[in-house]
Amino acid sequence: MEDAQSHIGKESPEYTFEVEKGNIRDFAIAIGDNDPMFYDEDYAGNSRFGGIIAPNTFSHALRGNKISLLKNIPQIGERIPEKMLHGEHEIEYFKPLRPGDIIKFKIRIADIFRRDGKRNGAMDVVVMDVHCCNQYKEKVLTYRQTFLIRRK
Repeated sequence: MEDAQSHIGKESPEYTFEVEKGNIRDFAIAIGDNDPMFYDEDYAGNSRFGGIIAPNTFSHALRGNKISLLKNIPQIGERIPEKMLHGEHEIEYFKPLRPGDIIKFKIRIADIFRRDGKRNGAMDVVVMDVHCCNQYKEKVLTYRQTFLIRRK
């Protein structure tokens, strides 16, 4: 029988996301950030970035189908999403996201392990890595996301 740890290293298909100026503006409005770097072309053009950039948290708009990867993990998938919690995430930025960027990324299962919780009992921990490159094959950001899946 296949076990959950045999899925470490498995990757999603490649996803593509186009960064659009309107999406950057709408995202900035949604998070309450009125920095003109995110919508004012004249202001942003005179900055050290030379044009509009996306807020750092815009990287959350890069959505692949993490759930489908998780659902394929034996002994874990049947508990998704009812018993799943977002544990944490960490993002490392290399270049700002700009309007017109075409971002390509894959999601990779980096680790799976069991942890015993004090209040909610045993859980499976799944760590996923995402590496994002732009249309010039330049690394723009990486992020690691941890999911907790309760066993009971």
